[in-house]
Amino acid sequence: GVNIDLLFARLNSASVPPTLDIDNDDILSGVDSATEKSLNGPRVTNLIAALVSGTHERYQTFLTVVRCVRKWAKARGLYSNKMGYWGGVNINIAVALVLQLYPTACPASLLR
Repeated sequence: GVNIDLLFARLNSASVPPTLDIDNDDILSGVDSATEKSLNGPRVTNLIAALVSGTHERYQTFLTVVRCVRKWAKARGLYSNKMGYWGGVNINIAVALVLQLYPTACPASLLR
């Protein structure tokens, strides 16, 4: 089988507009707690990415390192908040910190 991490968010709208911005705080008004939690991960990820992306190259470095760390952790069974390991937001925060400490480093150097 294939594992899928699928988030569901019930919005107070009949359809999803093409210009939907999940980073806008107005999207959280009137939603239930489950929807708020589902939207929390992508919203925090976008916020962290915005904080580290001074240039397109730096943003790509952030994404590359995050993807590598996630793939490494998943391959070793170490990617799960439920099991006490780091999940997506934790890895994003750690990579953002390392990228702030070494802003000009390439992805390979950051992964060492």
